[in-house]
Amino acid sequence: MATTFRTKIVKDVGTKKLEVFTTPPGTNATIIGMNLANTSEFAVQASILIKDDTSIEAYYIKDVMIPSGSSFKVMQYLYNQISTIVLM
Repeated sequence: MATTFRTKIVKDVGTKKLEVFTTPPGTNATIIGMNLANTSEFAVQASILIKDDTSIEAYYIKDVMIPSGSSFKVMQYLYNQISTIVLM
């Protein structure tokens, strides 16, 4: 199976939901890195939603605070928070 790597940069996100990536039909996707940056003058709150192929949404990250001029490494945060993942 071929592996394809993609980089996606989205600017000026704002306060409304924005679809950033959609997995092409008949394929699977694995996110190996994700960063959120706050370039504004004020602290902002950010959430990341994921949606499955039946349109069910769930929070991946919810209401994380990002100080002005800093960034949030999502994958590093999850790695530090989760010691065990159980699949059933």
